[in-house]
Amino acid sequence: LRTPLTSIRMHAEMLEKNWVKSEDKLGEYYRSMRTESERLSRLIENVLDFSRIQKGKKKYLFKLGDINKCVAEVAEMMRAYAAQRGFQIQVQSGECGEIAFDSDAVTQIVVNLIDNAVKYSSNSNDKTVMVRTKSDGQYVLIEVEDRGPGIPYRQRKKVFQEFYRIGAESTRETTGSGLGLALVKRFAQAHNGFVEIINARPTGAIFRVSLAAKLQNNI
Repeated sequence: LRTPLTSIRMHAEMLEKNWVKSEDKLGEYYRSMRTESERLSRLIENVLDFSRIQKGKKKYLFKLGDINKCVAEVAEMMRAYAAQRGFQIQVQSGECGEIAFDSDAVTQIVVNLIDNAVKYSSNSNDKTVMVRTKSDGQYVLIEVEDRGPGIPYRQRKKVFQEFYRIGAESTRETTGSGLGLALVKRFAQAHNGFVEIINARPTGAIFRVSLAAKLQNNI
């Protein structure tokens, strides 16, 4: 939580002391404060959701709806955050039909996967994050693909553990709580689904979340 707070405080102090004279810089600092505030909100929401799950108090509201619309809206919401870090988000929506899902949980799934893709492919030459939806009849699939270094096979199960983060603490460049992917897994399981990691080509990782297309006794 300290990272976005430090950024917000630094920019706020500079603006308060009228140190910023350029209109372009003013706009840049205001945008940074907004996106860092949104990032802080996402971190807090992850912690709160994890706490609710641990205490058995997390409740889901399954309603029939258009999952493509939900995913597209989340991608649009994340565009400014991604653009500030040099990334673009592309969305490919497949024919999924109407299914029962918890919109808040699906929102958190897509937010955490996009955030993860941006953080861990920051050094990639291709800064494109692809968000796809499709159906195989049994499951509705949500995929987020990046062009980063990928996930080593031995770590593919570990990254979904609470508080686990790739790399040594002393040399790690990315920040985060280590809860995002753990929550993605929990939310997928709440939809009678699962999550998996697939190699992207020529490089990168595809995080695929499979949600049961028909949920019994949950509507």
